[in-house]
Amino acid sequence: MRAKLDEGFLQQFTGRLSLPFAGGANQQAAVKIVDDRGIEWLKVVKLPAG
Repeated sequence: MRAKLDEGFLQQFTGRLSLPFAGGANQQAAVKIVDDRGIEWLKVVKLPAG
């Protein structure tokens, strides 16, 4: 499979900060953490008001 990756675009999806998004009706977000061994955690958190 051949694909061209836009490194700048891909960089947006790495790191510790989320891309901006609008909260839904429940004002909650699911946070998924994957460590360097591939172990995953998933937590639902309430979004701050505002």
